[in-house]
Amino acid sequence: MNVLITRPSGQSAPLDRMLQQAGLHTTLQPLLEIHPLPLDAHMRQQLLDLDRFNAVVVISPNAAHYGVEVIESLWPQMPIEQPWFANGQGTAQVLAQAGILAETPTTGTTTEDLLAMPRFHNIDGQRWLIIGGEGGRPVLFESLQARGAIPVKWAAYQRTCPKVDPTQFASQLAQVDVVLMSSSEALENLHQIAASTKMDCNAMLTKTLVVSSERLVQVARNLGWTHIVLAAGASNQQLTDAVLNHIR
Repeated sequence: MNVLITRPSGQSAPLDRMLQQAGLHTTLQPLLEIHPLPLDAHMRQQLLDLDRFNAVVVISPNAAHYGVEVIESLWPQMPIEQPWFANGQGTAQVLAQAGILAETPTTGTTTEDLLAMPRFHNIDGQRWLIIGGEGGRPVLFESLQARGAIPVKWAAYQRTCPKVDPTQFASQLAQVDVVLMSSSEALENLHQIAASTKMDCNAMLTKTLVVSSERLVQVARNLGWTHIVLAAGASNQQLTDAVLNHIR
C-alpha cells in the first residue's frame, strides 16, 4: 500500500513517520506552496491596535505560524485576557508554542463548528480579527458581520501551485494507491498538474482519496472521484486512522 502525502514542503514529516510506522509506503509530493505575505501599512496599524479587538480567530496552522511571527515583532508582550480561537488542535498547538492558549470547537474543525461556539454569538458591535490565508471561504467573515460584529480579515500568507516535473509526477501517481488531501486548493492543483501530463486522468480518479472534511468530499465528487474516504479531521492521527481503517 503506497500513500501519497500532498502537504506543503516542510509540513509532511510527522505524517510520513506515522504512516511508515504503521507499515505503509509513502510518496511525498507537495501540492501547495506556502509563502508569507508582506504587511501593508493599513494592516500594520490594525495589528498595532491588537488590544482593541474583542477576539482573534486563527483558521489554519499556517496562519498561526506566520501570523504570530509578525505579531510578536510588534507586541513583545501579548494583550492580556484577549480571547483567541483556533479551528482545530493543529492550529491551537502552533499558538500554544507561542504561549497563546486558544479555544477550539469540540464538534469539529470547520468554520461552521467555530460559528456554533457560544462565544461567537451576541457579538454586536465587537471587533474581531480573523487570521488566515489569501483567498479561501468568506463564510466566517460574512457570518460575523451578519451577527453585528466588525470583522477584519488579515491574509498572513498565500498558497500557490508548485512546479513539478510532469513525467516524474505521472510516474509517482501511477504507483500510489491512496491520496491524502486536506485542502481544496491542493486537490484543484492536483487536477491542474495531472491535466498538463500525458497520464490517464480517469485512472487517477479510481484511486482512493482520503479527505479531511465533508466540504472536500463534495469538491472531490464534483471533480469525478468515486472512491472517497472521509477522515475525522486533518490531524496526522486522524488521516492515518482513516487510511488504516480503509485497508483493514
